Amino acid sequence: MSAVIVQQAINGIVLGSLYVLVALGLTLIADVIKRGGKDAQSIRDTLAATKAFVGVTGSVEFDKTNQNIKMDTIHYMETLPDLSWKALGWN
Repeated sequence: MSAVIVQQAINGIVLGSLYVLVALGLTLIADVIKRGGKDAQSIRDTLAATKAFVGVTGSVEFDKTNQNIKMDTIHYMETLPDLSWKALGWN
């Protein structure tokens, strides 16, 4: 496999991941606005009150420090020699 093909594969993975995260952020903000977020403070408060939002990468729920506590959003992956991925279990 040439270096160019490998770089194209890496770029596709990075850009694909970026698009997925952008989609998650946009759908989450759209949900917050639907639930009444109108200005910076009400959007922040509504976002902080988010519970069990299901997005393209998994569930989102914030704790009192505004961190996502739903671990199904984080996936550990192994890149195989053919550049496919295998999901790894939790430790």
